Amino acid sequence: MAAIKVLVVEDDDIVAGMINSSLKRYGYETFGHATTGNDALQMIKENTPDLVLMDIVLNALMDGIDTAKIIQRDYDIPVIFLTGHTDEALINRAKEASPYGYIIKPFNFRELLTSIELAITRHEKVTELRKSRAFLQSIIDGIAHPIMVIGLDFKIIVSNKSASVWLSDKNIPLTNLTCHMISHKIDIPCHEFDKDHRCPIMEVRKTLTPSIIQHKHQTPEGDTRYHEVVASPLLGLDGKLQSVIVSYHDYTERKKAEDALSDQKDKFLSVLIHDLKGPLIPILGYTKRLLSGKVKTEEKKQDTLNIIHEVAENLYKDIEDISLRLKERNMIESPDFAIINFSELFATTITNHIPQIEHKGLKIIADLDAIRNAKIEINANIYQIKSLIENLLSNAIKYAKSEIKAAVNQTENFLHFSIIDDGRGIPESLHGDIFKEYFQAPDSEKGVGVGLYSVKRVVKRHNGKIIVKTPPEGGASFEVYLPYKE
Repeated sequence: MAAIKVLVVEDDDIVAGMINSSLKRYGYETFGHATTGNDALQMIKENTPDLVLMDIVLNALMDGIDTAKIIQRDYDIPVIFLTGHTDEALINRAKEASPYGYIIKPFNFRELLTSIELAITRHEKVTELRKSRAFLQSIIDGIAHPIMVIGLDFKIIVSNKSASVWLSDKNIPLTNLTCHMISHKIDIPCHEFDKDHRCPIMEVRKTLTPSIIQHKHQTPEGDTRYHEVVASPLLGLDGKLQSVIVSYHDYTERKKAEDALSDQKDKFLSVLIHDLKGPLIPILGYTKRLLSGKVKTEEKKQDTLNIIHEVAENLYKDIEDISLRLKERNMIESPDFAIINFSELFATTITNHIPQIEHKGLKIIADLDAIRNAKIEINANIYQIKSLIENLLSNAIKYAKSEIKAAVNQTENFLHFSIIDDGRGIPESLHGDIFKEYFQAPDSEKGVGVGLYSVKRVVKRHNGKIIVKTPPEGGASFEVYLPYKE
């Protein structure tokens, strides 16, 4: 084991020589002595000692206490003070330098040796403790969620980098603040500010068990963030609560999405109820006429029943249509992609709708055989693509006056298909709105408003694009471009 190196700082050469000689006799290594603080700092730069014996009163501008402060700050070397002065003011000043010992002259050399050994041992323990703390700090700094250890007085004891970034002003260390100051921007504990407020620290103090609480917090920029706060007790060796470790899990985006979904559901239900109430009015009105005896002849009764039947049948179809669209919407969420024969799917979907097209007195202009024979394959979700084609085709059938055109062709990177109707068209001012969920253009036929929204979602999921146009001859044209591979 290497000998412990000791630097003696003493302006009395005789005393310094005696101390150095005694140290060498007991196995310590010395390398002369310094008579001023500046000399001591220069010698430490050239040959770093393990310990410094420092006379407090030096005949220089910088005394031993000021020199010891610099040594502690810049070199982390333990210092033992040697002094013949015992006045209280000097001792209090010496404490500010955090010495590892304080020996009054004249001293017993055995006492000095004991102080040196204790100082070296204590410094080793302090160094180990600092390394342990640095290691633990690096661990919690590596955790993405903000973590803090909070005292029972609500003051921050320890925090990780995420806590500093997320919850505090950048120029103010968290350890200078209380938890309610950084999270709510108030000077008093939150449970005192709001009696109904659940404070994680207070919850743990009451039960001594972990607690999970949802909280609203204010960022330094004034934004509101929502956190799930997990608070757990930290107990001392005596089993008593010493502090609380708290972690913050930000669920702001999830809450916004949930709130938006709730708003969408409310809007959807509002539209749905409105659409379903309409057909019930004539059903109730004509049923009331029958029950009240206002319809006298059998012929009139039959006419009334026919009206009720037709309205009820249309209502049933509307409900089926809503059910189908909700099913399609669920299909849109499916993540499964595979190589599919788009040409066959497109031609088959149109063929299946020909009876409906002819029933409305429309004509379909499409070379279905040529489309099938093209055998264009893409990497896609078959349910989503089928929903995409059906929604555009159904939209065309709904608004066409006499004919619908459908075509498929290929470009270098995309397959391109179009569905065009000769109906009244879509004003260009609405081209950006028609793909919004639940949007229904003025004077449009009754619907739920999710068809074109679903179309846009499918195209986006397949990294494609959709273009809506108003042809010179009128009507509406939807052109879709889908990549062959993702």
